[in-house]
Amino acid sequence: VIGVQQGSELVVTSGQAPISPEGVVVGDNVADQTKYMFENCRTQLAKSGCGFNDVYKCIVFLKDIKLWPAFNEVYQTYFTAGKMPARTAIEVSALPVDGFLVEIEMWATKPAKSSSL
Repeated sequence: VIGVQQGSELVVTSGQAPISPEGVVVGDNVADQTKYMFENCRTQLAKSGCGFNDVYKCIVFLKDIKLWPAFNEVYQTYFTAGKMPARTAIEVSALPVDGFLVEIEMWATKPAKSSSL
């Protein structure tokens, strides 16, 4: 069970993938692709006023579940031990772009903006 504090806002980084702003797949292995995705997620979370410590759920799509150990090794470096988000990993037969080995979605919370009515 994941509880979200009342009055919090949800922040979702949906479908983050290892692709540059120019549309080029970054990295030819899951470790490099995961690092690139996580740095992109860091930027997206920061723009929303969050960080990795605010993430409570991750959904990971892997081209091959055998890539899990290499993905997980990188994943663990971005979160505080003992405060890892809940996580689901799914092997998929295809990802949206040839060359993608991994894609991630993160769910975070942040305190709601106070209303000045």
